[in-house]
Amino acid sequence: MAAQNKPTVVKTYLPDSASGHLPKTREDDAWGAQFRTHFNTEENLDKPSDIQKLEAEREARKKHYANIAHDYYELATLSLEFGWNKKFHFAPFLDDKQSLREALAAHDHYQFMTMGVRPGMRGLDAGCGVGEPARQYARWADVHVTGVTITEYQVYRAQMFAEEEGMADKVDFVRADYCKMPFPDNHFDFVFAQEATVHAPELRDVYTEMCRVLKPGGFMSVGEWVMTDKFNPKNPQHVDIRRRIERGNGIANMKTAKEAISEFKYTGLDVYHIEDHALKGLQSRPWWLPLDGNTTQFQDRSDWWTVFFLKPTVWHICKAWVKFQGLVGLYNKTDCDTVLEAMNTQGQAVWGLRDGGKQGIFTPMLMMYGKKPENWVHPDPVKAREAAERVAAAAEEFAKSKDKTT
Repeated sequence: MAAQNKPTVVKTYLPDSASGHLPKTREDDAWGAQFRTHFNTEENLDKPSDIQKLEAEREARKKHYANIAHDYYELATLSLEFGWNKKFHFAPFLDDKQSLREALAAHDHYQFMTMGVRPGMRGLDAGCGVGEPARQYARWADVHVTGVTITEYQVYRAQMFAEEEGMADKVDFVRADYCKMPFPDNHFDFVFAQEATVHAPELRDVYTEMCRVLKPGGFMSVGEWVMTDKFNPKNPQHVDIRRRIERGNGIANMKTAKEAISEFKYTGLDVYHIEDHALKGLQSRPWWLPLDGNTTQFQDRSDWWTVFFLKPTVWHICKAWVKFQGLVGLYNKTDCDTVLEAMNTQGQAVWGLRDGGKQGIFTPMLMMYGKKPENWVHPDPVKAREAAERVAAAAEEFAKSKDKTT
């Protein structure tokens, strides 16, 4: 079957790692050990000085944001697909019987409807994961969507699914840093990101880059992970929840809602709506409910199994089973360590997100919408010049590769 053949991956420009080269390929590295190097997992937040130390570590992680996100998604992509959904995001539940799949689709459709999408348009999904929202948009409105992701493995998965679903002519996927994209100015009719831009070291970098490649008059929509106004940076419990969310999701430095809104406005977009969609859902069925492991709230069979495997007891049993297989030799040590690290990371993510949602100090759905003015000017001349150089280099590389194939 064609989908089994690994597709050609578009090479673009990614920041170097500390060692001066890009991370190793998926096949020859232990991603558990690789990802673990980015975080100190033994933080003690008993004293103000401990919080200050953690803040210094968060600030230092910014320069490695691309490698952190890359290593996280190499480690966690399959776990996210099979343990959650092909859509790596959350959604509000709008009625008592709505399934997780229906809630996610409704949330995507709301975002889709805000951007004035029409047949024949070309859109950009910044931080596309394995491409499910991109394929969904292409089906809904007969548009072409380009997805950008930091990992070659996700490009492979996204293209594989597109081929399986007969969507290969409607979507394409590029490996690139969404803070430094290779596309020319004014290239897309609409651009969006669904709970993906949180990995950027500074949100203004990715927001401005998305705005740069958007055509004048086009719409931009972003769903952002943020700490809400209830978050107290001096409260050790609040800080620990944020730490677990960052550690469990490969985030270098998550921002507050006020910071995200300020950065969105910095782009020069005509901002027309900002809303926390976590507040739109039923109080009896909050967005974090699946993470709480309460299967009685879900009637759909697929949802029931998803929620069942998020129960802490089930997680501990599965972890013990993996350790046992390692002890008796069914797993080699590297594979066993990688699986255990993936499970530990999943645990940090699930319960950090759940606790942040329960306490109201975190939302994954700060939705921000804007329109690019006709007279838009890049707010940072240095970044604008770097983008022009990057686009020219990408065009030159493409021309060379085309010459080789003719």
